[in-house]
Amino acid sequence: LELAQAPAGSWGYARGTSGDTSVTSWALLGLKGAEHAGARVSEATWKQARRYVESVSRATGETEYRPWSSHNRGLG
Repeated sequence: LELAQAPAGSWGYARGTSGDTSVTSWALLGLKGAEHAGARVSEATWKQARRYVESVSRATGETEYRPWSSHNRGLG
């Protein structure tokens, strides 16, 4: 799962694709579950993911689907 992370810190539907908030959320849940089960997740993975989540988060609490999409609508 760590190897499938996009350079922007997100995850997409296939390795090597740009990600979105939906797939990234599921990937983060999987990584956290793996960590709880004893697997080690690198700090770099968490840092990149945080950077991505911050890039799609707004002060209003809304979250964009993708930071670069011209059709973003807040997901609340």
